[in-house]
Amino acid sequence: SEMCIRDRVLTGLLSHQEGVVHPSDLSRELHLSRPRITAALSALQRKGLIAMHRSPTDRRRIQVSITEAGRDGGLF
Repeated sequence: SEMCIRDRVLTGLLSHQEGVVHPSDLSRELHLSRPRITAALSALQRKGLIAMHRSPTDRRRIQVSITEAGRDGGLF
């Protein structure tokens, strides 16, 4: 289900010690298609659980980070 995918994405984000990940990396790590990752990230962003922003080194790439709200209880 979509909720299960969002939980997997949040868990994947939490596992990144550097705190920032690219959607394509999440797609590869979680074995999910890019459209699925994009849909899950959009839903998580609307709920305030993640933030998405352009990479400072490559403006074509998006970086994703988990917010405090996502860390504190996004999986529940």
